[in-house]
Amino acid sequence: MKSRRVVLLTRAAVFAVCGWMALNGVGSALAQTNSSAPEHLASPNSGDHGRSGEQAPDPETSIVRARAFLGLGDYNNARAEAEIALVSDSNSPGAIRVLAAVEEETGRWRNAARYWARVAELTGDKAAAARRDALVSANPSFIGVTGFFEGAPDVDQLSGVRLDYVRRSLDGPEWTFMLENRIGSADAVTRLDGTVAGADENKQRLNIGLTDDFRFARVGLDVSFTEQAVGGRISIGHFRPAGSFDLTAGYDEPYWAYAAGLVNDATYNHLAVNFSYSTGRWSLRGRLAGNEYSVRDENSVARSISGAAGVDYALDDDDNAARVTYILDFEHFNSIDLRTRSNSTQYAVMPFVDRTVHSVGIYKMYGARDGGFVTLGAGYRRDSESGAQGAYGSFSAEADIADAVRAGLRLEYSDVSTRGLSNEPWVFAELYLRRKF
Repeated sequence: MKSRRVVLLTRAAVFAVCGWMALNGVGSALAQTNSSAPEHLASPNSGDHGRSGEQAPDPETSIVRARAFLGLGDYNNARAEAEIALVSDSNSPGAIRVLAAVEEETGRWRNAARYWARVAELTGDKAAAARRDALVSANPSFIGVTGFFEGAPDVDQLSGVRLDYVRRSLDGPEWTFMLENRIGSADAVTRLDGTVAGADENKQRLNIGLTDDFRFARVGLDVSFTEQAVGGRISIGHFRPAGSFDLTAGYDEPYWAYAAGLVNDATYNHLAVNFSYSTGRWSLRGRLAGNEYSVRDENSVARSISGAAGVDYALDDDDNAARVTYILDFEHFNSIDLRTRSNSTQYAVMPFVDRTVHSVGIYKMYGARDGGFVTLGAGYRRDSESGAQGAYGSFSAEADIADAVRAGLRLEYSDVSTRGLSNEPWVFAELYLRRKF
């Protein structure tokens, strides 16, 4: 056991150091294109910004062009024209204002806040200062605690508590720390040796992550630590006002979706793409992933393709309009390894089953005066693999309960398990408190 812990600690150190070096290496290699530090506010590049042999145009002309490109949603050219203007005047409020809008529209709130602050400093523009404050307020650092319950009561259920610490600043990457204690309970779990018995397993994990914005993408690294494994994931995302796209790769991450996952120390490797897109009253989102699952004593016990797709349509143009929604959630296994007991019967060490769950419903959000909200939803759900079907309902609410303290509650009940595990009713509940600082 001691040697295994040494191996785990070694793997953790190597993974963390390599990940940190990789992230910083990307930042160094792309220093001239990294938008995480708006260096041209103080010392603009004296180069010609791609117009070799040509004299830089009048800054006001570049600013006009930048604003035109911004209005068309051409953020790359808008940024390029604004930076050309900064070659002649590094303190041009018009150029910096365009850069602030570009960074905000493309999801880089730290850069946007710094640009808006610079505009306010140069011009005394109270609206720019207010925009900076609004961005910082919308992306606070916080510490939080969450209690949760999920599953089919008395069949297979998960519960526990999670502590979160998120550190966001204008001068560096975002850091996240998560410590979770999860309990898996089930009336019957198949263990690695083939015995079947009830379970009441308790496991802990620690996740440490960092995220930073580069001009080409947002890059995130997350490392997870459990008693049995050290894993992690890296993500690369691209964001625009109309939608987003990101690629995620994970290795040896804890797979605790079932009680059996805790009992048998399940982990998984995965490669996934996620996207979202909205236009007018329509919005679309989706995910597609390839997965490989392992347990404590064997790698690659199952392989699958999973995915989800959702389409929403707002019934009117109001921000809080009722929305009709359709969701498809599926996982199909192309292989599940079986083991053989001493009596020659075969068994799988995880309760993997194919699922194809269709959900149709309607939901509506009600905004509160203090910035909180209440959302109500209801619909009908069917798993075409098992034939299970029935109604579902959901409720969520969030509001400030004290100065800098926010509370939230999420509830859902469904006649059909969203994981295809059983035909028993499925329940989800989550209560959280967050304190901003």
